[in-house]
Amino acid sequence: MKKYLILLSILLVPLAIAATQNVTVEVLPGSIDIFSPIQDTIYTSRQVPINLSMNTNVNFFRYSDNGKRFRTLCRNCDSYGFSKLKEKPFNDGFHNVIILGIFNSGNISHEINFTVDTRDPRITRTEPSRGFALGNFEVEFQEANPKDLTLYYGNSIKSVPVDLAQCTKERSRTLCLQQVNLSEFNGQEIQYWFNITDILGKTANSKIKTLKVDTQAPVINSFNFTIDKRRVEFLINITEPNFNRVKYIDFTDRNPRLKNLCSRLEDGICQKKRSFRKGTHNLTIEITDDVDNKNQIENIVFNII
Repeated sequence: MKKYLILLSILLVPLAIAATQNVTVEVLPGSIDIFSPIQDTIYTSRQVPINLSMNTNVNFFRYSDNGKRFRTLCRNCDSYGFSKLKEKPFNDGFHNVIILGIFNSGNISHEINFTVDTRDPRITRTEPSRGFALGNFEVEFQEANPKDLTLYYGNSIKSVPVDLAQCTKERSRTLCLQQVNLSEFNGQEIQYWFNITDILGKTANSKIKTLKVDTQAPVINSFNFTIDKRRVEFLINITEPNFNRVKYIDFTDRNPRLKNLCSRLEDGICQKKRSFRKGTHNLTIEITDDVDNKNQIENIVFNII
């Protein structure tokens, strides 16, 4: 450690007496020389070499990884990792490391960034897995350093990039959502899969899944009803290849709720009779398919005498 003798002249006012005082100032060395890790390097092993030095002894060399507590590399030393290879373990991912040289009179720090990538990317889950595709897709993957994620879908195979910044990471798994317009494939079968690439160019594909596409609500071709005393007969002509059911709700009931009308069609026809109490009624009929696309007939008003 260098020490300097500095001559200070102090003017005392108002006595105008000149005084001389000897002051010893301890000056810290300039910087830490870091030979490893190398700035912005991608390491393919979790064991990363640490190699650094200074031109004078320090009380401690310490390091902190991504804001965690400082750990000691060596005591009363001027270098680390020169006479013998010294390595420290780092998990896959980005690392911001701060290295401190600690003296009695203060600290000198150096900051360095690098990335560790030892594992191949892996897609663990995709949705939907069966049934129908509506245009909402999910993918879950394990990869600390993803670079690109792409959804492939359709018949002639279209693709769309997934915004990794919008994904949600929880521990080692990352979940991404992607929405696409599948209306051009309505009534057809499509295939889809995801592809992920990491910063080293390693890739992984999910399993190819085949799904039916149904983006269109049931079509109501015609509707009619007739009243016979307290009984009302409904006649609805419907076009829907993935028909689920027809329900109705009477808003004049004390506790309005959906009730079943038809659970299947006969040649595209829902024909059913229901009894109603005397008075005015206001109904809405709802037709749904297997993926919950809906169509409604509203404001069906009649009076039972």
